[in-house]
Amino acid sequence: MDGILLLPVRHHSPAAARHTVHLIRRARPALVLIEGPADADPLIPLLADADTVPPVAILAYRQSQPNDPRVLYVLYPFCEYSPEWAALRTAIELGTPVRFCDVPARTVLAVQERDQPAEPGERIGPAKDADRLERSSEIWERLCRRMGYRSVEEWWEAVFEAPDYEPEGFVRLLLELGKTVISERQAIGGEDPWEDLRNAYMWHQLESAVRNGVDPRQIVLICGAAHAAVFAQALEDPPLASRLRHLASNFDHHPLLQAPPAELTLIPYSFPRLSEQLGYGAGNRAPQFYQLAHQWGSMKGAALETLTRLVGLMQAQGEMASLADAIEAYRLCLTLSAIRGKAQPGVDEVVDAAVATFGRGQAERVRSPLWLLMVGERVGRVPQRMTRTPLHIEFYATAQRLGLPLSDEPKEIRLNQSQPHEVQQSIFLHRLRVGQISFASYLQGEISAYETLSTVVEKWRLQWTPLTDISLMESIVLGNTLAEIAGYQIRKRLEHPEDVLKASEAALEAVLCHLPEWYETAMRAVEQASVSDNDFTDLARAVYNLSALIVYGASRSVRREVFQPLLSRLYTRACLVLPGAARCGDEEAQEISQAMRLLHEIAASLPESDLDLDLWLHALREVVDREGTHPLLVGLATALLHLARAIAEDDLNRLVSRQLSPGTEPISAARFLEGFFSLNRHLLIRSASVVRWLNDFVRSIPDDQFLSALPVMRRAFSDFSRSEIQHLVDTLLSVMGIERTSDAPRKAESSADEIIAWVDVEADRRIAWLDLL
Repeated sequence: MDGILLLPVRHHSPAAARHTVHLIRRARPALVLIEGPADADPLIPLLADADTVPPVAILAYRQSQPNDPRVLYVLYPFCEYSPEWAALRTAIELGTPVRFCDVPARTVLAVQERDQPAEPGERIGPAKDADRLERSSEIWERLCRRMGYRSVEEWWEAVFEAPDYEPEGFVRLLLELGKTVISERQAIGGEDPWEDLRNAYMWHQLESAVRNGVDPRQIVLICGAAHAAVFAQALEDPPLASRLRHLASNFDHHPLLQAPPAELTLIPYSFPRLSEQLGYGAGNRAPQFYQLAHQWGSMKGAALETLTRLVGLMQAQGEMASLADAIEAYRLCLTLSAIRGKAQPGVDEVVDAAVATFGRGQAERVRSPLWLLMVGERVGRVPQRMTRTPLHIEFYATAQRLGLPLSDEPKEIRLNQSQPHEVQQSIFLHRLRVGQISFASYLQGEISAYETLSTVVEKWRLQWTPLTDISLMESIVLGNTLAEIAGYQIRKRLEHPEDVLKASEAALEAVLCHLPEWYETAMRAVEQASVSDNDFTDLARAVYNLSALIVYGASRSVRREVFQPLLSRLYTRACLVLPGAARCGDEEAQEISQAMRLLHEIAASLPESDLDLDLWLHALREVVDREGTHPLLVGLATALLHLARAIAEDDLNRLVSRQLSPGTEPISAARFLEGFFSLNRHLLIRSASVVRWLNDFVRSIPDDQFLSALPVMRRAFSDFSRSEIQHLVDTLLSVMGIERTSDAPRKAESSADEIIAWVDVEADRRIAWLDLL
């Protein structure tokens, strides 16, 4: 085994990639072994294909089984400066056989399954054992602090990326790092069975190659620094080599290595995804910056190009910027790197210099353009034959059949649910939305107006991007059809709903996606969640979702009687809960007021056979009459009763006079007005008695209390239109017995400010409070 060339690396390191390529070219080996899943060897020709452009990722997964609906997956990402990618491409270029030599992906999935017990339906991603991650993080943090750096990334840049090492010196340094990591690991956690298994597996691959006739002096192994340190020691320490060999002797019976096989495929990846998965072996914080460092061969070149390009991006967003700023920022970069003991400026120096120079000390001014330059938007590409998964076939065939545009320019469409063809388009788009496929955005977002549903016209924005193909590839772990992946997401939410609102949202999505197999489960989930949920806001929104479900059901062949009884029960509970919920604080009152409007729209719009309007009106009367109710909600309830013509004019006058009486705290009265004028104000401001009480109330507020009531008063009148202001002025002038003169502004030609100015100067100082408007 003597003579094996060990090349320790760190994933996604430009320096490691550069030195790895140099040493492989010089060695001209007979075999290159790369740390990566051994069962991914069939994908090597695809990784080497000229049509494969990084970033890409090997996706390994096991789809859910009937007796275990969990989904397991793991990603192995590569970018152009990943040492593993550079080694593979270099070996292929030299005509050298290349293989992956780490434990198979199916073993990694088995460890996830063992270490992350999950509820049925959960999607288990590539996170590893929490204790192991914590120990690993602690090791790196300890090394970082010992060297005097603020973060692991800054330390790595300063010690490994920035200096201009000879390749051999870089390898020796990383081997020493690996030895240090092993020592630290033993100091804080002792043995690590998982790392022992991986070391034994890779050592076994080395020995197998030698047994098959490969000269060990002609073997290159690319792996992490800690693994390389173990192998370097094993080459000189026969007992350690024997221990690794002993572990390997049990592989035929090892449960993790005999796990069910994984499905593996190659998918496009992106720099944003790479930056999201921070952590050793997963990603990095600035993929685009390191891409430039890889291309330039130095971080100085990357810093200079980044700051130069920042000029144009700053100008594009309307900021003052010039090449002089870029030059000054680059000088500052060099100064900062020298102060911090770094041979070249890195990510931190570029960001700090950009904020100081281009942002004038304000990070927010450069945040967006810096994201583009440091993280980037690059998306990889895989050979066309790799994208023909069942989901891709269904997506493109259905989009073509339904006549939906597949353009990289955003297109907006409107879908009328009374048209059968547009119903099919809607179902398709909702399945994409719920399945989290990047293509269709429902412009209304969270539905907030019942009238929108009653007309059943949807507005969508469609845009194909490379991320569409990526999300389709990644979603293959959840199912082979769009209906299956949408059903998977809905099932998760129905089996463990946080509250009745979440359950009802999932039920609505089941109907929108036309998944009748989930209707019964949806009803049970909503029913069960409602038993323990007494939150009026949740109940009101759940009623809204179920009413929307019934309306949409007409276009989805859903019988009304399937969900109507549940709707009626939730509606009754919401009505009964409201009077108690209305005794609340200011923050809760704002949320409850929105829910009250929503429930009123539903009660007034659906037929009496579905919902009892009188029950809702009775709840509103209780809100008005009950002591301790928040005044904002009293005002809104009064307005709703007036809107429904459920309160006589005399009763309305008495109620308003009571709320605006001199004995009422000014701020409470102001909050009443805020709720009272939030609806139907075009009728209320024409009522002489209401306006008289309003005028008397405002004029009676003591000076020492006026300032505290002023913000609420302004909020109450803030969205009055010019026409409404004009009507209020007319009513008030009539109440005060003031005649409008010929030079008074008219509503058709005057702004609100002009009207108020005339009232203030020409009419009567007694109504100058209209300046509030």
